[in-house]
Amino acid sequence: MFDTVPFTMEEGNSGGHDITVFALSTCGFCKRALAYLKERNVAFRYVYMDLLPEDKKQEVKDTLRKTFQNSLLYPYLIVDGTEVITGFVKEKWDELLGLQA
Repeated sequence: MFDTVPFTMEEGNSGGHDITVFALSTCGFCKRALAYLKERNVAFRYVYMDLLPEDKKQEVKDTLRKTFQNSLLYPYLIVDGTEVITGFVKEKWDELLGLQA
């Protein structure tokens, strides 16, 4: 679905999940979400939408809207290609990713 997007890969334990994050480089919530995943040693891939070329950014936005029928709020978390959470609310991310302490 996003084969041509230049994702940055973060090593860690995936817990059996395929985790993708769409973020903005200037977004405080996005920075906290990515730091949180790194601190929890979660394997994931991410891309800063605002740093993509305009045509690629529009293509990704159109695909996200069409596929998931969600508003494009950042960070935009996709788990296993089916589950989506917009925004960073730690408890929701914990629940979806199985990271409860």
